[in-house]
Amino acid sequence: MNLRVALENAAAGGFVFPAIVTWNEAAKKLDKRPAISGWREAASREPEQIKKWFATFTEAVPGIELGRSGLFVVDLDRHPGGADGVANFKAFRGDNPVPQCPTTKTPGGGWHLYFRQPEGERLGNRTGTLPAGVDCRGDGGWTVAPGAVFGPWRWIGDAAKLAATPPLPDWLLTAVRARKTTEYSAGPSPSDASKRERAYAERALINAADKVATTPRGNRNTELNTAAFCLGTLIARNWIGRATVEGRLHDAAIACGYVADDGESAVRSTIKSGIEAGIKEPHVDLPDRERKLAERETAKHIEPAAWQSGTFTAADLQTMDFPPFAWIVEDILPAEGTALFCSRPKFGKSWLALDLCLGCAADRFILGTIKPKQGDVLYLALEDSKRRLQRRLAKLLPFDSKAPERLKFTTEWRRLHEGGLEDICAWYDETKKKGGNPILAVIDVLAKVRKPTGNRPAYEADYEALTGITKLANELGIAILVVHHIRKMQADDLMEMVSGTFGVTGAVDTVLVMANKPNGTVLDVRGRDAEQAELAIEFEKSTCRWRVLGNASEVHMSEQQAKILAALRQAGEPMAVADIEAATEIKRTSLDTALFRLGKEGAIKRVGRGLYALSDWQPPEGPKPQSFKSFKRDKPLPDSVQDSNHYENIKESDVSFKSFKSCSPGTPSPVVQPADGPAALPVQTLKDLKDCKIGSQATESIAKSETAKSGNGKIALQDLKDSLPPGQAKARVFIKEVWPPSLGPVGDDVFDIEPDAR
Repeated sequence: MNLRVALENAAAGGFVFPAIVTWNEAAKKLDKRPAISGWREAASREPEQIKKWFATFTEAVPGIELGRSGLFVVDLDRHPGGADGVANFKAFRGDNPVPQCPTTKTPGGGWHLYFRQPEGERLGNRTGTLPAGVDCRGDGGWTVAPGAVFGPWRWIGDAAKLAATPPLPDWLLTAVRARKTTEYSAGPSPSDASKRERAYAERALINAADKVATTPRGNRNTELNTAAFCLGTLIARNWIGRATVEGRLHDAAIACGYVADDGESAVRSTIKSGIEAGIKEPHVDLPDRERKLAERETAKHIEPAAWQSGTFTAADLQTMDFPPFAWIVEDILPAEGTALFCSRPKFGKSWLALDLCLGCAADRFILGTIKPKQGDVLYLALEDSKRRLQRRLAKLLPFDSKAPERLKFTTEWRRLHEGGLEDICAWYDETKKKGGNPILAVIDVLAKVRKPTGNRPAYEADYEALTGITKLANELGIAILVVHHIRKMQADDLMEMVSGTFGVTGAVDTVLVMANKPNGTVLDVRGRDAEQAELAIEFEKSTCRWRVLGNASEVHMSEQQAKILAALRQAGEPMAVADIEAATEIKRTSLDTALFRLGKEGAIKRVGRGLYALSDWQPPEGPKPQSFKSFKRDKPLPDSVQDSNHYENIKESDVSFKSFKSCSPGTPSPVVQPADGPAALPVQTLKDLKDCKIGSQATESIAKSETAKSGNGKIALQDLKDSLPPGQAKARVFIKEVWPPSLGPVGDDVFDIEPDAR
């Protein structure tokens, strides 16, 4: 609304600038001030400049600088407790005619009458011999433009009529030029102010002087004039002396360097004009407790109109039309709003940011197979030089291909609070003006453009650093990608690794974090419009480009499964979970999940408690493999089996079950012997022995042994050990049970000889 009003006033010949309006609860009136410094010189008729201002100051109202616009305004005020300027002006003009002129009805019930400045003359702010409540503003002054809106308040008027402003009538010009001969009086006021009122005026003077003394160059004249005006309202009530005010403000002007720069005459003139304007609007009585309560009750009936101006019902929202939601990168980067892109330094985020810009501006794929939205892009490479950008551009673009015209680079940019946001608006407007389609701006990095923290709370400073960018992105309807860093300290949730407080992540619409995890590199996506996702990504050093491999949980689980299958295939036999964990270096929690999934898919099978093997593995003849925890001794065979020896009468209780649990691969199983010791080593037939699970070299050695040639068909364990070749001289003997020679066919349950390589 106010932007349209500002453009209409500029088209009618007015020099426009943004102004800030606030409600002054104490004075019960609207306070108005320019939103920009140097507003007299900066006021413009250019539509593009006006659009930039009102994109930045969204709550501003349009103001008209009167000097360059050639306008002279007669202001008829109606302030509570003050003179009625409208009635006084009517009585003052009598039969003098007032030509038809553009008018504005102010929120307080007063009127602005617009006239053209006299030929060859620029009248300033003055009152002449005009009555109380009538003020005139000209060169050096300004007014709120006709048609402006602030909450429930309106400046009712037609901006188009400013183009046909009549000249100031002679009788009014004479009254304005005349010198005032009597002091203004706003009715009875106490000649002897109370102690409370004098203390109030003294505090106001101290605060005003301190503020003027610390005002930077460029705002000193405005601040000094404002302070003089406010104190002039107190002088009018005799709460403080004029000489005291002038002296204190003059000292403050010396302190800020205003006197040295602009001269003594200019400073005294500013103080005088401000005081005289304030004297015409005496300060209201200081409210007592009962009056203050009554004013609060009155304010309650005024305030709702302000909040109602921006509200809407659920039914209204249901029928609103919005353009379809769009993406820059599907399911990762929305086409509207601010996204924070984070990783540790030198991780490759700038490569991805540049690749994204090229993808949007040169119609090419990124992240492997994703085609981003096409349009004009602005890349603020604030940590890079032109040489480095050229080298990276050549690396990313295909050989001998032309760089896109739609991508603009810069290595320098103003900080956001110093005009950086306005510069982004300027790029957007310029691109639109030339028929382009601005869709994306990349800021690399945040630390180069954010406002310094200073002494403010960390959360407040972090939040403020990004709220302006987010607001601008939503107003322009573009995406702004802000590159940032993560901290060194690790965290399970990648969002907690973003450098700074939660104010950084809370102020943006989307957060992208790129980091290494135990199973690989991931891109974590969180946002108000994007669904949470964790993507597995990979950097290709040959092309310096990133690509998406898929969902991280699926991709990384596939890698784990491949390691498990390779370990089982290499072992060629069942493996315990602890052995698989050692071979694959996969954490136990992830390993259990991977084993479960592999078993569900049929790639492996569980062959015992804690034992896994490939699905095509077949156990040898004999009992199924068992885990040590579930191990149970085999029951002895009946005594009817021939060829028993003195071990057959040993009771089962003579063997400690704990000894079997303590057995580990590579150590002989304990054998309980009688007190007098065995008469001879156990023996078995050679034919049955060859069927045992022993190495081929051992079998060949056994066949050549002297014992085998003796013809008795038997071989002693000691002879079996001695028969192994030199490379397997330290072969281990596994005796899993007390071995009665009457066992019959020898199997793995009795003994197993294998080389140390096991």
